[in-house]
Amino acid sequence: EVQVWTWERFRELQPKPNKLLQGQPRLGLWDDLKQQTRDVKQILENSKMDSFEWRPYTRTVTNWKFPKFYPEKAMCVTVCPSLDEEFISFARCIKVSELVGIKKVEHYFPNRVATQFGMLQDIPSLVDRNNLSREAAWNDYNKPINDLALNIPSRSAISCVSTLTFSEWWRKIQNSGLKITKTCLDKAFYGGEIANAYYLC
Repeated sequence: EVQVWTWERFRELQPKPNKLLQGQPRLGLWDDLKQQTRDVKQILENSKMDSFEWRPYTRTVTNWKFPKFYPEKAMCVTVCPSLDEEFISFARCIKVSELVGIKKVEHYFPNRVATQFGMLQDIPSLVDRNNLSREAAWNDYNKPINDLALNIPSRSAISCVSTLTFSEWWRKIQNSGLKITKTCLDKAFYGGEIANAYYLC
C-alpha cells in the first residue's frame, strides 16, 4: 500500500505507530491509523534530505524478526531452486520484470531505485519492454532463477549513488526539461555507454 510505503520512509508524515504484537506482520505498525498532517506538500518541501528513510525495514522493531535478506553482515549466495524461499523472493524483488496486476501488466524497474535495496545507485540502463500478455508475463516472472550470485548488503549499509557520474547525469536530466528517453540518456552519459544496474551477477 502506498500509504504505508510513505509512512515508513517520510518521518515527518508518520502518525505514531502501533506497538507490534508477537507474531504480527510489520504492517501491524500502521493498522487502522490515519494521516494526521494536512499540508503534506509543504512538509515535504521543508523536509531535510536525511529525514527520508531509504531502508526502513532495516530498523529494529520490537517483536519483528528481520527477513534473511536483511543480514547483519553482507553476504553472497548462489541462486538455485533449493535456495531458501526468502532469498529467492528477494532475487525476484530486485529483478527488472513485468508484474501482473488485477487488470493489467505493469513494467517494474527496481534498478531505478537501487538505494532502497541498500545498493549503489548507478545510471539506470535501458531495458527492453516486451509488453507481454498476462500469462506470458507471469510465466516469465515465475521462471526459475538459476546459477546467479546474489550480493546482499548488510542491513547497516548506507545507501548512496555509485559515483559523481550519476549525480551529474541526474542534474543534466533535470536541467534539460526532457523526458528520460534513450536520446536523453545518450546525451547525458558519454555517448550512451550506460552502466548496467542489475544486481544479479
